[in-house]
Amino acid sequence: MFISKLSTQKAFTLKSVLKCFELAFGFKINFNESMLRGLRVEAMKLKRLVAIMNCRIMNPPFIYPIGENYKRKEFWQEIISKITKRLVR
Repeated sequence: MFISKLSTQKAFTLKSVLKCFELAFGFKINFNESMLRGLRVEAMKLKRLVAIMNCRIMNPPFIYPIGENYKRKEFWQEIISKITKRLVR
């Protein structure tokens, strides 16, 4: 689960909306299997939000290249190289 600019109130609201989704459509959302990752979020706030959502903290290897120029060929070259290596296996 990826959420940006999340406050405690928004976490409670999101959890309520997801619970309503479960009741309305009969699906089960397994919050225990869900993960939350904070970018530029204090550790204590992230722990509080994770407790509200009843999920886990997503740890690396999730990498988001902040501040990179996505229009440059060099940015994509490393990603293309990694994907190509995986496809060759």
